[in-house]
Formats: sequence, C-alpha cells, structure tokens
Amino acid sequence: KKRSIFSSSFLHTRPLDAAFGTHHPCTGTLDIAARATGAQESVRGVFGDTDMEFKDQSSGRRPCRYFFSQAGCRYGDACRFGHEGSDGSLGGRQFRDSKSGAHHFSSRELRGVPEERARPDGHDGHGGHDGPDGHAGHDISVMSYNVLADAYANKHRHELYTQIPADCLSWQNRVELLAQEIVHWDPTIVCLQEVDHFADLEDKLSPHGYIGRFLQRTNDRPDGLAMFWKAVVFGGAPAAVEDVKFAGLNLRDNVAQVYRLRMAGNDEPGVEERGPPLEVVVSNIHVLFNPKRGDIKLGQVRVLVDTIDRESGGGARPVIMCGDWNSAPCSGVYDFLSDGRLDFMERDRRTVSGQIAGNRSRTVNSRGTGSSTLYKAPKPWKIDEIATALGDPSLSFDVAAPTTAVLSHDLDLTSSYRHVLGSEPMYTTAHDKYIGTVDYVFFSSSRARTEDDKDSTENSKVDEQRRRHWHIEPRAVLLPPPTSVVLPQGLPRGWFGSDHVSLLVKFSCVFRQ
Repeated sequence: KKRSIFSSSFLHTRPLDAAFGTHHPCTGTLDIAARATGAQESVRGVFGDTDMEFKDQSSGRRPCRYFFSQAGCRYGDACRFGHEGSDGSLGGRQFRDSKSGAHHFSSRELRGVPEERARPDGHDGHGGHDGPDGHAGHDISVMSYNVLADAYANKHRHELYTQIPADCLSWQNRVELLAQEIVHWDPTIVCLQEVDHFADLEDKLSPHGYIGRFLQRTNDRPDGLAMFWKAVVFGGAPAAVEDVKFAGLNLRDNVAQVYRLRMAGNDEPGVEERGPPLEVVVSNIHVLFNPKRGDIKLGQVRVLVDTIDRESGGGARPVIMCGDWNSAPCSGVYDFLSDGRLDFMERDRRTVSGQIAGNRSRTVNSRGTGSSTLYKAPKPWKIDEIATALGDPSLSFDVAAPTTAVLSHDLDLTSSYRHVLGSEPMYTTAHDKYIGTVDYVFFSSSRARTEDDKDSTENSKVDEQRRRHWHIEPRAVLLPPPTSVVLPQGLPRGWFGSDHVSLLVKFSCVFRQ
C-alpha cells in the first residue's frame, strides 16, 4: 500500500495560495520559484489522507513511480515495476480506494499516486429535485476542456513540449485519456476546444448517451469547437443554434457555438404548474491566442456577448459561457465579462489579455551580462483598432483617436470558480512557455422581469409569468491538481491528456416565482 496525500474531496472553498505557492493576483500566473519544496506537506493539510491500493492491471506489478512522475525510467524494460496499463497505454489503470472498495478512474496523478476528486453529494450531476420552498429544481454539471488539437501538439512539440515523451503527445493515447476523464465525471454538458478529431470523440462518447455538434474554424483551419450534451436530459437537438464565425466580421478565423438547450421530459402531468421547462443558453469559444491583439480579443468577446444577449431574451434565460479565453484574471477581457463595462483606452492593447505582464522592457549592459527593467509608456490605440474592438466601422480614420472607448453589456456574468472559491484556480494550462489561468466558466441567472420590462399588455397572467424565472448557481467546482504534479515537465503526460486541465462546475437550477 501507498499513503496518498489526497482525499476524494470535490468541493473546496478555501483559497489555495497558501498550499500551492504564490498566485499572481492579476495575471493568474504562478511564481514557479516560490513553490516550496515542502509542497506535499501543504497539500496533505488541505486534502487530508486516504489509503490507496493500486496495481498494474496487465501484469499484476506495482506501477513504476519514476516512469509516471518523471515521464520515463532509466531501467526501461528491465524495470521490475510496471510501465503499462491493462490496455497497453499510460492511462489504462483503475485505482481502488482500500477503505471503500469503490473503483474510480483518475486522470490526476502525483508520483504514481492518483488524486481522486469525487462529486460532493453523490448525485449523478443531472438529477431532479425540489428546491427551496418546494420549487422545482434540477442539478446539471458542465465541463469546459481544451483538449489540445493533434495538429498543434505535433507542430509545437519542440517549442512547448520539449520534456514530454512522444507517447504522451500521441493522439491515440490522449483520446483514450480524454474520453475516460469525461465519462468518469459524467457532465451533463461538455464544451471542448481545439478539436480536430471530432469523430473519434463522438465514437467514444455516444455510447454513454452524449449527442454532439462540431464547428470547424474558417479558412481550412484544422481544429474547431465541439459541444456534447446528455440526450436524456436535453433531448436530441438544441432548441436553437447560432454558429458564430468571426471571419465574416474581420475578426480572424475563430468561431463560437451558442446553443439554447431545453430540458426534455417536461410534458409530464403537473410539470407546467411547477414552472416552465428549463432552457439554458450555453456558449463555447476559443478566443484568439495572440497576446498583443487585444482589439481582436475584445471584438470577438463583444460579438459573443451580443449573440448570447439576443438568444437569452435579454437575460430572461440562464446563461453558461465556457471556453479557453486566452486571457488572465484581472485582464481587460476578464473585467469586461465580469464587470459588464470596460474603458479599454485605459489599457495597453498589447496587455489587454493579461498574458504579457505589464509594460516592461529588459535591457542588457555593455558587457552583455546583467539586466534591468524599465517601464514603458502604454502604446496608444490606433483608430482602426478602436473600430475593431467596438465593432464600429464608421469611425473616421482621419481624426485623432478618442480619449475614451467603452464596451458594456447587461448579462450580469460571474465566474463560477470565483463564485465558489473566492478566486480563480491557480492554473488551467501548463507547458514550457506558460503556466497560468486562461479557461473560465461564466454564468448568469435569468432575471425576473420588473415593472419597467413589461410591455403594454393588460393580461395579468402574462405579466405574472414574466416574473417567474429559473435561477442557476454553482454548487461545486473541480479543482486542478497541485502544481507539484505538473511541474517541471508540464502537460500533457501520464494521466493528463491535454496541456490544459478540465474545468467542471455543478449547477443547482431552481425555478423561482
């Protein structure tokens, strides 16, 4: 037996900074140098202890901790410990909790010992229940996951994944891990980014009750977005579909999915009296990566928000927004989404996404050794960049740029992880060039109609119906593993099928009157 430093806790409300090192409050990146050597003891204090029993299912041998933690073993085939799972891959093991006897698949690993993060209350993630005061309610869970396109894993292998073995980058191995992880957590809705083998994922998820749709990026880009949902919960087709292609707006080749999902099984007797069917607007996006093109990033997010506002009926339906936003916490993009307003003229276009920290430059002395840091003045916005961010091509290119330029929306969005934890996760992606937080799941509850929202109708029954609405709220989130698991090699490797970690949010949905 091995002594694991992880428990099966899914819900966590304590800030993680004390346990896992320094978390930069604005960029969301980790100060890797500040990671203490005693991180495992800190992790032990947060997660508690549990006994884990594990074996190599193919040979009966215990797994080699060095092979899985260091991505290789110097003894090779001569090692007396196991290097393969039951299916010959790195991820073919099952782990058994020696106390409960329950079997779980784990996609998290620290030195050969799995991290289990169970659901908080044993619900299946999409069951029905009665909310407060007997109001009708449902639980749904939503996963957002950048799965790392096979094309990009190969293209950037010698740039971003220099310490990752070829087997860990192989799509044949990674798709097994990705599918097993999704099936293990059994989310009601799955939003995937960087998908370039949709058919493989569909083949593996459809036997588990998922229906999916794929939207490829424009101009023959190899990847795109995929959204899956449980057919038993939301039926076989969305109530409405809007595929956003930004290329038509001169906002590059990125795309976004905006689906209105209507809960199935609402024709049963008595259901209508307890509230109308739950309809939720779910979006999926992969924002442009280029850290210096804040104007394009803001333009894409603006178009997405406008589309969601229209599809949600001005906020009359709950909204869940998933994606890889390629923007750090406290960045201009993040602030626009969470605050509903951004005067981006106060920000440097090159740092709007927060992926580049500050307006700093590095200088080297005459001997070529040593350096100092100078702070540069923010680069002013050009008039065409302002027009791109605002979506206003009527701006004159013959006049000086305005002193203020404000983007705003009325969706009242909140980050699910910040809502539950009080802060964003310490990181959501880790490779040779970057470790930090760029993936989020935003949500907005539907708003009850006020007196000002009513039209001229005199039908009191209609007015009463407008004041009734669905309220959604995150109840639990899935934490990323501690940084000691992924450093220094980065991802993907071992139990991890992507260079991002999956985000999972469990929502409680209650109809209020």
